[in-house]
Amino acid sequence: MSSPAVTVIIPTHNHPGPLAFSIASVLQQSFEDLSLVVIGDGVGDDTRGVVFEAMKQDSRVSFVDRPKSARHAEAVRHEVICSVDSPFIAYQGDDDLWLPNHLQVMLQLLDDADFVHPLPIFVKANGTLRHAPTDLSRPRCLAWHLSETPRNAISLTGVTHSRASYLKLPYGWRETPAGRWTDHYMWQQYFLSDDVRLKTSPLSTT
Repeated sequence: MSSPAVTVIIPTHNHPGPLAFSIASVLQQSFEDLSLVVIGDGVGDDTRGVVFEAMKQDSRVSFVDRPKSARHAEAVRHEVICSVDSPFIAYQGDDDLWLPNHLQVMLQLLDDADFVHPLPIFVKANGTLRHAPTDLSRPRCLAWHLSETPRNAISLTGVTHSRASYLKLPYGWRETPAGRWTDHYMWQQYFLSDDVRLKTSPLSTT
C-alpha cells in the first residue's frame, strides 16, 4: 500500500474542545490522500478521548502520546517527519480550522515550490479580520522575518512543505530557546536556505 501524499501534524497540549473541530477540518479536505498524526504533548484524558474518537471514525488518524516537553514537542515533530514516507508535510494548530480546499490549494503551489503557506488572515475576538501583508517571493519580506527583533506573520497552521526539502535543513524541528516562537524558529531555517523555493498563496484557506 502506497504512503499518503500528505502527512498532517497537529501538536496539542490542552485544547480538547477546539481540537475536535481542528481534526474534523483536516479530515473533511477535498484532497483526501492524507494521514493525520496528532502529537500529544503532555495531554490529559479529555484530549486523549477526542483523539481516540477520531481514530475510531477515520483510519487516517494516528496518535503519538508523549510526556510534556520543555516547549512544544519539537523533537517529536522531527521524529514523525523522519518516520513517514509522504512527499509532503502540512501543519494544523489544535485550535484552528482549515477551509475544505486548503490542501488542494497548497499542493498546487508545491508543483514548483518547497515551502508554501496561505495568505495570513487573522480573526480578532470582536469578529473583525486582520490581514498580515506577506509575500515570501519578496526579499524585503524575507528580511523582515529574519530581523534581529523576532517578527513573524506565518503561523504553524497552514504551512505545507516537501519532506525532501525538510531533510536538507540544518536541524529541522528542535527545542526552541525561551522567548522565541517555535514555528518562526523553524521557518527561519527555510528562509536562510539559498536553494529553497518559497511561495505565499494569494488565497486565505485557514
